[in-house]
Amino acid sequence: MDTRPLSSPSDSSKDSLTLRDYVRTVRQHRVLVLVVTVLGAAVALGLALAQPSTYSAQASVAVTDLSQDYAAVGVPIAQEQTQLQIASGAAETTTTPQVARSVKRQLGSPLTIGKLLSKVNASVDQSSNFVVVQANAGTGRSAAQIANAFAQQSAAVSNQSARAGFASAAAAITTKIKQLGPSQANSAGVVEMESERARLLSLSEFAQQASVVEAATVPSSPSSPKPVFDAVLGGVIGLIIAIVIVFARHAFDRRLGDGSEVERLLEFPLLGELGNEALGRSPVLEQREHSENSENAADELSDLDIESVRIIRRNLDFLGSKDNVRTVAVTSPLPQEGKSTLATALAFSAAAIGRRTLLLEADLRRPVIAERLNLDLEPGLTDYLTGEADPSAVLQAVSVAPATNGSLVTAGQLVCIVAGSRTLRADELLSSSRFRELLAEVSSVYDLVVLDCAPILPVADTLEILPLVDSVVLCVRAGQTTRDQALAARAALLRLPPRPIGVVVTAVSPTDEYGSYAYNYAYTSSDSST
Repeated sequence: MDTRPLSSPSDSSKDSLTLRDYVRTVRQHRVLVLVVTVLGAAVALGLALAQPSTYSAQASVAVTDLSQDYAAVGVPIAQEQTQLQIASGAAETTTTPQVARSVKRQLGSPLTIGKLLSKVNASVDQSSNFVVVQANAGTGRSAAQIANAFAQQSAAVSNQSARAGFASAAAAITTKIKQLGPSQANSAGVVEMESERARLLSLSEFAQQASVVEAATVPSSPSSPKPVFDAVLGGVIGLIIAIVIVFARHAFDRRLGDGSEVERLLEFPLLGELGNEALGRSPVLEQREHSENSENAADELSDLDIESVRIIRRNLDFLGSKDNVRTVAVTSPLPQEGKSTLATALAFSAAAIGRRTLLLEADLRRPVIAERLNLDLEPGLTDYLTGEADPSAVLQAVSVAPATNGSLVTAGQLVCIVAGSRTLRADELLSSSRFRELLAEVSSVYDLVVLDCAPILPVADTLEILPLVDSVVLCVRAGQTTRDQALAARAALLRLPPRPIGVVVTAVSPTDEYGSYAYNYAYTSSDSST
């Protein structure tokens, strides 16, 4: 059964991210997010503590419409402004140099007119149409004094201007009376004008267009800085910056992440994931109670990794018909992507359930299985293919023993053929008829033959083998294999005769959220396993 897609994959796996992918991306960089967020809060807190304290105080001034006063004395005047417009004009008057000079005299302040104006702003409270005068100073007392002084002087200027208007209207009536002849001196019209002039003169002395309705009080605490608020705001800004950095890095990072991203890109079935700590390690070779005290105990696969291999083996069975998949080639785009670890563990897992299994090391350029399994380096595959060793001489058996907690089941032995003597003719030997005959013979004897093959991109060795096997497992290392490398490996596989192909993501890190493995950029750079 051919499980390969016929169409080319879209290079848009990062463009079709789900909300879960975004959350996972942030979680993968949670250390960076935390550091930048804390740094933002710390910087904001430091700047706040370094600033001098500023106190704010405000006074309110009520401004009335004088048109009613003019109407009361019989002087007709058109109402051209709304109450809000009148208050806005008064607010502009509050911050004029004329008012500031009066404040300077009232307070006896040594500050210049410009400095005083820089400490004050006036605005209109639209809910009440009051002019709100706010002053800022280094002490609460100074802030209250400045706010009250500006409110008082602003009201005084407004009142002075209003009274001047009434006086001007009275003077106009006086001039009009003088222009009348003696015959009209005692007429009813003149008497009425005299009455209006008297009322206008009275308003010119007592009229009030503005008054301070709420005086400023001394504030008990500074308005700025606010260390707690500033720290929280700095943390929020830091969090936003961190998220931008994370997604910018994710957008430009060509390295592959978790299994879902790999599966979307390559369009091969995802067989499973293998942990970062598993790379370079081997399955249990002896009774664990014996190996716990050995130097190699730390090199054994953990129970979690063994369970992951079981999942991969079972998914491999479902990749094609179990009876038809007898030879499996394990490869990767480039070295150090976990293919040898997976091939060895996969063979052990099959042998552990009673399947007759052969592990064949077909990576003749960088062999590692003999060293990891404590086997003889020679004779091996190269010695057999060159006619220097008999078939029985290259077969080595490894016991598959149980663990005390039941991680593995006793199932006899795993048969291995290691790479053998070093050779410069790897591609020639693997393309020989002798190798094809060997593969055909062992596949008829064993239930499963697992081939640890060379990486598919740097050398042509594996391309000689893949047409001979029943299925292929491609290892992709999270946080290391790039999208371009994975796509190049996919293209090479698609050029070969059709066969089931599955992908395994290696070097992933455990996550509590999903109970399995998830991608983590922080892989161990010192891990040199293949």
